Amino acid sequence: MTTWAEKLEGWLKAKRAKAGASDGKLAKFFFRPLYGGSAWIWDKGAGIGNSHLRAGVRVGALLYFGSIMLFLGLMVGYIVLAVVLAFLFLMLALWLFSVANGGPDNEGPLPRRRGGYPPRARESRPTTDFFGNPKTDVYDKSDKKVGEMRPTTDFFGNPKVDVYDNTGKKVGEQRPTTDFFGSPKTDVYASDGSKIGESRPTTDFFGNPVEKHYDQAGNKVGESRPTTDIFGNPVVKHEWEEKK
Repeated sequence: MTTWAEKLEGWLKAKRAKAGASDGKLAKFFFRPLYGGSAWIWDKGAGIGNSHLRAGVRVGALLYFGSIMLFLGLMVGYIVLAVVLAFLFLMLALWLFSVANGGPDNEGPLPRRRGGYPPRARESRPTTDFFGNPKTDVYDKSDKKVGEMRPTTDFFGNPKVDVYDNTGKKVGEQRPTTDFFGSPKTDVYASDGSKIGESRPTTDFFGNPVEKHYDQAGNKVGESRPTTDIFGNPVVKHEWEEKK
């Protein structure tokens, strides 16, 4: 064992030289101190006269020093990993917060139906506010409220419906009217007053009422169907075309 230990000197110096020639961060911050310190310990043990004692002291000191360096390396790696995971968790939390508070709509062509219904509208339920005024609460597919619609009148007394998102910001309005042939329809406007589409009441194959929604170019973007919930309360189900 003493003979074997004496041969470690050449191996240590070769490793120290290799680590010194490398520019990598692992070599710079771990292997250089590891092999440099090990070589220093080896040189300090050269003054011990007894070869067996010298080998034992050197090997024992190297094992102790190597254990400390390994522990420090694992601690640094753990801290780095913890920081990365914390950063990823923060990004996920911010994304979830954004989605929960009216973030980007990933369920349909929002720009084309922005003024008709709040983002991610999947179901509407008529109700009243604190003062008894009629309104319609709008919910997404997770049954989370995403906005509301309030009937009102414009400056000239014409009926309209103001549409709000879940933060109370007005995102558009609906104005009932008729087309060239006198058929009823609803013009849909964005919050800046520009027309972005229209909705037309009709019936499906079975004669059930349905309201179809179109963008300004005449493309169908969705439809709404009146129905009732399990308690018999009136609700309106909304289905939207996927983004293209």
